[in-house]
Amino acid sequence: MTSAGGASRPYPTGADYSEALRDTAACFAHPVLARGLVAMGPLRMPRVVSGNFGSVFRVTGVGGPASGGVGGGAGGDAAGGREYAVKCFTRAVPDRLRRYRAIADALRTVEGTWRVDVDFVPRGVLVHGRWYPVVLMEWVDGSGLVPWLTEHLGDRAAIESLADQFARAVGDLERGGLAHGDLQHGNIVIGRDGVLRLIDYDGMYAPALASLGPAENGHRNYQHPARGTADFGPGLDRFSAHVIHLSLRVLAREPWLWQTYHDEGGEHLLLRAEDLASPAASERFAVVSGTCPELAGEFARLAYWAGRPPAEVGALGEPITATGRMSPKGLPAWLAEAARSPRDREADGAGDAPPRGAAAGTAADPAHTAHPSAPQPPQPPQPSQSPPVPTPVSAPPLGPADGTAAAPLPRSPSRARSRPQSPPRSQLQPESHAPSQPQPQLQPQTQPRPRPSGFSSLSRRTRWTVRLALAALLALSAAAVACTLLLFAVGVWILAPAFAAFAAAAGTGLAAHGRLHRAYRATPEVRRHADATIERERAGDHVMDALRRLTDHDEALRAAEKARADHAANRFAASGTLRARYDDECEGIGRRLAEALASVDRRREALEGSGPREEAQALRELHDRALRDGLAGFPLPTDLLGARIVAQLGREGVLTAADFVRVTSAVPTSPHLRSQATVSRPGRTVRVEGISPALARRLQEWRDEIVEELRLHLPATLPYQAAQELHRKRADQRIDLARQAARVRARALGELTALETEFEAAERDRRRTADHEAARLDAALGAAEQALKWAQRTYDQALHRAATARDVHDALAALTYRRFLRDALLGP
Repeated sequence: MTSAGGASRPYPTGADYSEALRDTAACFAHPVLARGLVAMGPLRMPRVVSGNFGSVFRVTGVGGPASGGVGGGAGGDAAGGREYAVKCFTRAVPDRLRRYRAIADALRTVEGTWRVDVDFVPRGVLVHGRWYPVVLMEWVDGSGLVPWLTEHLGDRAAIESLADQFARAVGDLERGGLAHGDLQHGNIVIGRDGVLRLIDYDGMYAPALASLGPAENGHRNYQHPARGTADFGPGLDRFSAHVIHLSLRVLAREPWLWQTYHDEGGEHLLLRAEDLASPAASERFAVVSGTCPELAGEFARLAYWAGRPPAEVGALGEPITATGRMSPKGLPAWLAEAARSPRDREADGAGDAPPRGAAAGTAADPAHTAHPSAPQPPQPPQPSQSPPVPTPVSAPPLGPADGTAAAPLPRSPSRARSRPQSPPRSQLQPESHAPSQPQPQLQPQTQPRPRPSGFSSLSRRTRWTVRLALAALLALSAAAVACTLLLFAVGVWILAPAFAAFAAAAGTGLAAHGRLHRAYRATPEVRRHADATIERERAGDHVMDALRRLTDHDEALRAAEKARADHAANRFAASGTLRARYDDECEGIGRRLAEALASVDRRREALEGSGPREEAQALRELHDRALRDGLAGFPLPTDLLGARIVAQLGREGVLTAADFVRVTSAVPTSPHLRSQATVSRPGRTVRVEGISPALARRLQEWRDEIVEELRLHLPATLPYQAAQELHRKRADQRIDLARQAARVRARALGELTALETEFEAAERDRRRTADHEAARLDAALGAAEQALKWAQRTYDQALHRAATARDVHDALAALTYRRFLRDALLGP
C-alpha cells in the first residue's frame, strides 16, 4: 500500500491510468480485475469517464474468485463475464480509506434497489511502478437521467414512476441516517429494467464520518445556495432532493418545459444555481413553478427554503402544512399566496365572522385558536360561585392528616429516579429546643388549629367547692376590712379582734388556695397537657432521629448513584481502551503487511529490471570462457622468448597465452635490472629476469593479436538454451516472490484472525465482568432507594406525630389556672 494515503505526491492523470490499463495483468492485483477486459474507445484506448475526483473505467472480469459484495460474495463465485466500474483517483482526498470503509459498512445497513455495492481497494492499480487505490463497483448498464428524460418525454406514467422511485431512495437514505451528498443528474442511472440507481458515493455522509466533514460540496445547480462545510449531516440531501423531485413531477405534466429550459449539454434539469439563489428575481423559476398550480405550494416552499439556512429544509414528502408559517417576504405575489397555509386562506375568506363552533367574542385567527390538547387558562370565578379549592398535586405517603406536604430535598442529577422528599433542617427543630426564638411551622397549615373548649370535665361538687372556698375567702376578707376600719375609727381596743380576723382570713385563704390548686392539677385537662408536653418533646426527638436516618440514606443513595455512574464511565473507558488496543494492533499488522509487501514489490521490480543485466553478464562470462579456451591453445612462442625464458615462465605456471594478462617492464633503478619484467596472471604477479622492455612489449602485442582474432568469432547473443535458463530462473524467482507475498498475507490474516478471536474473548470477559458489577451496583442502588423510601415514610410519620403533639399541646396550653377558676365559677 505504497500509495494508499496518496497525499504526499500527486496522483496520476486520466491519461496515465488509460496507458496503464492497457495491460490489466500487470496493473491489477485484485483477482476480479487481473487480466480483465477494459472497454476500449475508437482509438483502441481504454474508454474513460472523467469526474471531479477521478476517472471511471469499465472492466469485464474474465474469472477468478471475487471478494466482498462487489465481486459476487465471500463464497468465491466466479466473476467471469460481470462488468465493474473501476474508479481511479486523480486527486487526493483526506482519510479516503476511512471514508470508503465507513461508506461500505453504512450501505450494508440499508435496503433498496437503488443501492450499488462499493469496495475500496487500497492496492488497486499499478502506475509507473507505484500502487494507487481504486473503488470497485458493479457496472450499472443503463442511461443517465438526462438521456432517459430526453427519450421518455411525454410518458407521464414513466416519469411519475421514476419520481416515486427517487423519493423512496431518498427516504431510505434518510431513514438510515445517511445522505448521498451529491444528488444530481450525473449520479442517477436508470437501468434497462427501469430501476433507478444512485452511483458515486464520494461525498456521502455516514454517522462514522461526522467528525471528518464533507469531501465535496456537490453540484452547484442542485445544492442549497448557502451550503457549507458545517451542513454535513443526514439532512444533507433534502434541498437537492426537492429540486430533482419537483423537476421530474413538473416534466411529467408539462414536457414542453424540457425543450424550453433545458440547455443542450447543460449540467442541470430545469433550474440552475442562479435560479435557486434568487427565486424571486428568476423568470425561469417563475415560469417553471407557475405552469402547474397543484405544485405551486411546493415550489413556494422551495423558494422559501432557498433563503433560509440549509438546516431548516424539510424532508421530501412531508405535508406542506408541516413546515409551519412561511414568511412571504421577498417572494412573487403568486408564490406569496401559495406560501400561505390553507388555514390562513380559509381564515381570510371567512372575514370577520367567527369560525363554526367558536364562541362569541373569540378570534378566528388560527394562531389564537387553542388546540384541544393545549392547557386552558383558568377562568375567573363568577359572583354566584365560590372560589375553587386547590387540589394538591401529590402528597408524601403516610403524611399528616391535614394534607400538608414536606418541602423537597435537593434532587441528584445523576439518575432520573423518584426520590422521597423532606423539608430542610431549619424547619425541623421542636419548640422545646429553642424557646426564645419564634418557631416556624413544621408544615404549612391548611386547616385551623383546634381551639380549647374549657374545663368541661369539672364535677358539680368541684364547682361548689370552688365557689364556697371563694365565698368564704371573700367573707373573711370583708370581715378583715371591716375590722381594719373599726380600728382606725374606734381605737386600739379593737386591735385583737382585727388581728384575729386577719389571721383567720389568711389561714382560710391559704387553705382555699391550696385546695383550689390541687383541684386544678387533678383535672384531666391539666394531666393531658403535661402528657402532651412530654409527647411533644419525644416527637421532636423522633423527628430529628428520622431526619438523621433520612439524610444518611439519601447520602447512601447518592453514593450508590455515583458508584453506578462511575462504573458506567469506567465501562465505557475500558471498552474504548480495548477497542483502541485492538485497532492499534490491527494497524500494526497492516503496517507490517504493507512493509513486507512493499519489500516483495521492490524485489519484484528489481527482478523485472534485472533481465537485461543478467543476460549481459551471462554474455560477458561466455565471452571470457571462450577467450580463455582460445588463449589456452596458444603456447608461449619459443622463437620469440627463447628456451630459457620459456622454461623460467613455465616453472611459474605461465605456459600459454591464457596464463597471463599483461607483461610490463620493471622500472630500471640500476643497470643490472634493465632486463627484468613483471608478468601478471590471474591471482599473482611473477618477476622474470632476462626480458627486456622491447621483448616484453612484443610478448604483450603477441597476446593482444590473439585476443583480437578470437573476439571476431565470439557470439553476439546468448545461446538459446542459456537465455531460456535465465528466463526459467527469473520465472522461478517470480513464483518464489508470489509465494512469499502469499505467505505474508496468510500470516497477516492469521494474526488478524487470532487478534480478533482474542479481542472477542477479552470483550466477552470484560462485558461479563461489567454486567456482574452493574447488576451488583443496581441491586445496591435499588436497596438504597427502598431504604430511602422507608426512611421517608418514617420521617413523614414522625412529622405527623410531631404536628399532632404540637397541636394538642398548643390547644391545652390555654387552660390556665385563671381559666379553671372562671369555668368553675361561671361554667365552661
